Amino acid sequence: MVADGAHWIWELVAQHVPDATQIVDWYHASQYVWAVAHAVYGEGTPLAKRWAKRRLDDLWGGDVGKVLKAFAAHRQRGQGQEALTYYTNHQHRMRYGEYRARGLQIGSGTIESGCKRITPRASKGGHDLVLSGRAGGTWVKSGRWQEALALRPPRQRTYQRRAA
Repeated sequence: MVADGAHWIWELVAQHVPDATQIVDWYHASQYVWAVAHAVYGEGTPLAKRWAKRRLDDLWGGDVGKVLKAFAAHRQRGQGQEALTYYTNHQHRMRYGEYRARGLQIGSGTIESGCKRITPRASKGGHDLVLSGRAGGTWVKSGRWQEALALRPPRQRTYQRRAA
């Protein structure tokens, strides 16, 4: 499950999908790095860019500890304390090197883009699509998701494999 740092999201994940691997969205995590870099070294400066790149390289490899130490050194400046708190609270969801090695997504951009495309449009039947999605949520909340899946007709192939 990839999401930002909102506590209510992680509470829902724990309640409905307790075995899910929880991942803080890369973009959200990197925003804190850039906020501290700009607050400490000046927005757009070469020094801010170098500092942020080092922190992002550490984060990309899964070394959240190095990023936490860098934030701690700047806790009194700008966004330092806020970044330190965010990373401390979510460090167990920021093992990006491990996630990438497992082939997991670390960003929510694909899903967020898809959500933008499912906006209700009466002329294109969008309301039905949104209502269908919300109805699916009701099945999950009622503990009847498997029952809902059993109601779906089997998917039919739209292609034929060629003989070897």
